[in-house]
Amino acid sequence: MEVYAKVRRLDDAAMMCWRLAQINEEIYGSDHVWTLGPTRVLGHIFSEKGDYREAGRRYLLAYHGMRKTLGAEHPATLEALSDLGINDIYSFPRPDIRKGPAFNLALPNFEKCYGYHSQKTLQLIDRICQALLRRHMTDEAEELCMRSAAGWKKHLGCDDLTAVHKVATVAFIHLKQDKLEEAEKDFTEVLAQWEKLLGRNHHLTMDAVANLGLIYSKMKRWDDAWNFMWRAAEGYDALLGANNETTRRAKEHVDWLANLYGRDCGNNA
Repeated sequence: MEVYAKVRRLDDAAMMCWRLAQINEEIYGSDHVWTLGPTRVLGHIFSEKGDYREAGRRYLLAYHGMRKTLGAEHPATLEALSDLGINDIYSFPRPDIRKGPAFNLALPNFEKCYGYHSQKTLQLIDRICQALLRRHMTDEAEELCMRSAAGWKKHLGCDDLTAVHKVATVAFIHLKQDKLEEAEKDFTEVLAQWEKLLGRNHHLTMDAVANLGLIYSKMKRWDDAWNFMWRAAEGYDALLGANNETTRRAKEHVDWLANLYGRDCGNNA
C-alpha cells in the first residue's frame, strides 16, 4: 500500500487500504485502532486525489472511532481531528471557512491539550495556513501565519531557517495584500537573515532583494527600487543565466525603471 502511494498509484493504494480496513473490521471491529488506521490513511489518499468529500467521510469515521476507543485527548484522536479540519478547509465555502472544524474543534483542542504556544499547536497552525494559502485566502491566513512566525522564532530563534521561512510567508501575504509598509519590514528582516545564513548571492536572498525592489516601486521610492532590482537582476543572471525567466523579469523591471526614471541600465550609479 505504501509503495503504491509513493509511486502515485493512488487507485491501487486506495483499494489495498480499503481491503485492509475491511479485513481488520471483520477481525477486530469497526472501532479498533487497527481498523481506524487504514480508514484514516484512506482519507489521505482521497485527499491527494482531490476528492475532499470522500476524504472527509473517512476522516470523520476515523475521528469518531478514535475518540470512542482512545478518548478525546489522545494524540491519535487529535491527529484524526486535525485531518478532518484541514480537509474541510478545502471543501468549505469561503464565507463559512471559520465555522469549520479546523478553527472550532482542532485548533482549540490542540491548544488545550498541547498548549497555546507548543510546537504541536504551531505545526497544526502551519497546516491550516498552507491549506488557506492554497485556496488563495490570504486575509484568513494572515493572523495565523503571523502567530506561526512569532511562535517558531520563540522556539527556534531568529536565526533558524524554519523561522525565517515563516516570516517570509507573512511577508508574501502582506505584499499580496498591498500592505507595503508591513511587507517592507518583513522582507527587510528576511533579507538580513538570508544574507547571514545563506550568503549574499543565494537564490532566496535574491528573491528577498527582488521583492523589496517591487515594494519600493509600488511605494514610488525610485532610488531604492532601482538599486534593489538592479542587484536582483545581476544576482539572478549569475545564478540562473541570462535566459532564465526569473532573470528576464528582473531585467525587464530594471528597464522599466530606467525608462521611467531616466537612468542608464548599464550604469548603476
